[in-house]
Amino acid sequence: MKDVITTTSADKDITRIYLNIYRDSPKNALKQAEQIDRHFENIGHFPGICLPLTNKVDIETDLKYSISVPYIIISRHYAKHIEVYRVFHCKENYISKLFEV
Repeated sequence: MKDVITTTSADKDITRIYLNIYRDSPKNALKQAEQIDRHFENIGHFPGICLPLTNKVDIETDLKYSISVPYIIISRHYAKHIEVYRVFHCKENYISKLFEV
């Protein structure tokens, strides 16, 4: 198992997602936060669920992605750990936000 750490950007994304849901339903906000946390654990146990982002876009990058509906998790993989770089809702234009395209 690899350690999974989150960047400041990913932490901000998770907080933004949580607060957006919390306004309508605190219970659902907690459920979504728990879902994202479980997905991070799955990434640590099964890093192969993350695919190269170059499969989705024609941009050379070392970033990988995995999906935990309705979220897309962007990560970088290193020898001993995985760094969660960003977390987006699948409907967001995450490519523009990542690469300023």
